[in-house]
Amino acid sequence: MAQGSGLWESADNSLELFRESKKLLADWIPKVMRVTCDAITSGTVVPSETVLLTNSMGLLYLGPFWLERGFTRLVCLEPYLLFDWLGRWRRERSQFLPSSLPTWIGGLLYRGLFGRHGRALVAEFLGRRLTSRFADLQSAVVAQIHTCSPQLIPEPSLATGYCYPSVVGTVSGELDAFLTRATTSSQAVVLFTIGSMNLSERDKAAMVDEFVGAIDLSNDVAGVVLGYSGPSHDSVFFQEGFVPYRAVFPRADLIVCHGGAGTAHLALHAGVPIVIVPFLKDQFDWARRLDRLGMLVDSVPRREFSAQRLATAIDGVEAETIRSACRAGETERARHGDGLDRVVEQLLAVHRQSRFWSES
Repeated sequence: MAQGSGLWESADNSLELFRESKKLLADWIPKVMRVTCDAITSGTVVPSETVLLTNSMGLLYLGPFWLERGFTRLVCLEPYLLFDWLGRWRRERSQFLPSSLPTWIGGLLYRGLFGRHGRALVAEFLGRRLTSRFADLQSAVVAQIHTCSPQLIPEPSLATGYCYPSVVGTVSGELDAFLTRATTSSQAVVLFTIGSMNLSERDKAAMVDEFVGAIDLSNDVAGVVLGYSGPSHDSVFFQEGFVPYRAVFPRADLIVCHGGAGTAHLALHAGVPIVIVPFLKDQFDWARRLDRLGMLVDSVPRREFSAQRLATAIDGVEAETIRSACRAGETERARHGDGLDRVVEQLLAVHRQSRFWSES
């Protein structure tokens, strides 16, 4: 069971998500609109005959543009719960808003923060005011697919299963040798990754320093830092560049990460205990869900991440946590490892239904 103070959250995380997204999307959205216009002009894409696949952020930002250009069938596909486009959520709530907010207020907040900014970008690109309303956008969403594990999102109608990579991949020869030596020496392997979090080099270096310090303080442990180049260290291996998680996670005894949807699911699939250092709101929620499965060792607020706190977590992994993680991993691989196939089936069903509508 995670330490009580570890399951910490801050309402500021939703605003942080908005601020970071706003800066990124202000540059990215016009590029997508230009590519879409070129595809329509060349005849490559016929909006009225196209089922458009996107996610909630894409809908909130680009939805008004797609409606203005004649797209009428939109599918929302994402590995989390951000916005309930079809009104199908019964027991679940958005993972990106404080749990104290009613769902309808959350909807207004998303429309106000993201939707208004998106409409402004689209109107500027088109050079005119938009005629579509939010209700029109919601009506155009013909399917919403949550690529989440049923173990983490237990509501049957929502979780399709995570789209695990079909190719496992390989690790470098140097990393393979390090992991083999650690296993042969009966050392526990602790992996550290911050996944896709866009941290400054200074913040990243500070977290890596704390991780290395935790390895030095722990007993019979070997550490691996993924996606980072660091100084030579007897007990820590630094693997720069991309590393396929499906190839390396099963060889770990503990995973330390930010707890995003992808990392959380791949740790679940591998059946490995996890320490989560959450940055954004959904990552706190994934920590809770993994805790319910019994595989969360600790959830450490970013401001409290230290060598001593992590070393305590590493040395305090209980046998029952290991057994729970193994059971959850076995269940995931046996029952829910075909999420990609299920998603394809749902998309084909939407396509067939769309053809029926077109021919009618």
